[in-house]
Order: sequence, then C-alpha cells, then structure tokens
Amino acid sequence: EPVPDGGEEKQDGGFDMGAMFGGFERLFSSFSGGPPPPKEPAPEPAPMKRFCGVGISFSRMDGGALQVYGLTAGGGASATGKLQPGDQLVEIDGVVVHKRPLPYVSGMLLGEDGSTVQL
Repeated sequence: EPVPDGGEEKQDGGFDMGAMFGGFERLFSSFSGGPPPPKEPAPEPAPMKRFCGVGISFSRMDGGALQVYGLTAGGGASATGKLQPGDQLVEIDGVVVHKRPLPYVSGMLLGEDGSTVQL
C-alpha cells in the first residue's frame, strides 16, 4: 500500500526503500527542474611557453649606447660567433635601442625556445 513519502509497505510488513528514494527523486525534480547535469571534466591547461634569451650581458654606456660585456657559453649569440664583448647593440629586429630602457631591451631579446632575433 502506498505511503505519503513515496515508499511502499510490502506484504510481509517490510518497507520498499527503492520506492521511497524514487519519491525523493520525484520531489527533488519538481523543485529544481530536474537533477543537476553531470559535470564535464575541466579542459587541459595550455602548455606553458618556454621563453629564453640569446645569452648576452650588456650595460648602458655614457650617452645611452648599449655595450655587450659578456656572452653566455652555448647561448645563441655566442654560437653565431658574430658578437663579441665590447660590441654595441644598435638595433634589435630593426628597432633602434639607443637610450631605450634596459628592461625594454631585455624583453626584446626574449622569445620562445628556437625563435630568432636579428641584431
């Protein structure tokens, strides 16, 4: 025989719990518009880009010029053999760097691993 909470009493005097929980589900559905949708897995994060420099140490000279004072062994600049300590940085990728702020110039020398820069 049905009981008000949705459960049913069995012939042997026991109680049908499945029917009772079905009643709760119907009650929940009537208030919320249905059970919540299943959660989708979070998307994979994009791989981190790896930035690196070309292996040049430089400083500002009087007058605003930038002078190379060191090259990192195995760095891109050292590997070309075209740049030596004492050389001046004049342009990076066609942009004149004379009197530019050092953080700006340093940022111009950073790129993804394998990228190129014209000095």
